[in-house]
Amino acid sequence: MHEYLQRRPSLIWWCIILCAIAHPAASDVYANSSSSKAGRVIVAQANVQQADDLVNRGNALADKKEYDRALTAFSEAIRLDPQNAYAYNSRADTLREAGKAAQGLSDAEKALQLDAGNADFWDTRAQIFQALGRRQEAIADYKRALELDANMAETRERLKRLGVSP
Repeated sequence: MHEYLQRRPSLIWWCIILCAIAHPAASDVYANSSSSKAGRVIVAQANVQQADDLVNRGNALADKKEYDRALTAFSEAIRLDPQNAYAYNSRADTLREAGKAAQGLSDAEKALQLDAGNADFWDTRAQIFQALGRRQEAIADYKRALELDANMAETRERLKRLGVSP
């Protein structure tokens, strides 16, 4: 059977596509795509879901201060879905919590590059700037976070601790 499949790679793709079509979430993707493109999109959707699961697992590990395992989960999420801003932000925040703020700065900036409208991402970068002693940049980012979401009480408190009125 194995040799037969090696001679028939298109048969494997058709099996994958047909299985994927049967999945309810995939039907809309397949309807608007060519069959080979649909196969790639479905695989990409699976990667996105797996990456999201890894971000959630990483956040749970970081909450338990298991930083190395959390960082591994975030890195794997980024490998699966390089456009996952939450994975970059969580890895940045975990690096900061682990005392490696300088290493987290590039991830915080990547998260903002992917989604500059997320107040939490501005807050994360502000905390990294604060940890690095870059007070003015931290203040600017905290203020930007509050512009995006005025209900961020912790961000408001961080600004107050810096002697700045929100």
